[in-house]
Amino acid sequence: LFLVACSNEDEKSFENLTEDGEIAKAYLEEQGYEVVRYEGKSVLYFKKDAFETDSFEEKFWSVQPVKPDAYYEKSLPYISFIVKNHPLDAQSKKKQTFVQVLLYDQKVIGGTSSPDNKASVGGFHSLKGD
Repeated sequence: LFLVACSNEDEKSFENLTEDGEIAKAYLEEQGYEVVRYEGKSVLYFKKDAFETDSFEEKFWSVQPVKPDAYYEKSLPYISFIVKNHPLDAQSKKKQTFVQVLLYDQKVIGGTSSPDNKASVGGFHSLKGD
């Protein structure tokens, strides 16, 4: 896995969203989440030979609604937001959730979520909180 950070820490407003960010935000709103804040954009890149038992890659893809085969060695935008009205809100003192939306070819293919806590522990949750 390669992770390339592509966000400006000082500019987190919605007016700085890329087209991928707009797509991700619209998707979250369609799912009924209240998008509170944009957190930034990264790019994920998975190499097929990186998949090992109990690896980051294996755990990450285990909660995605798609299989990883079509996405090896492709750049996948990973857009981060803070949302409310998410199933994991109850596990956060702030009553909100950190979500990361995974896209390919400007389509949402999955993502992850976790309670918005300073120290999040445990494995991955799907975008829906499963």
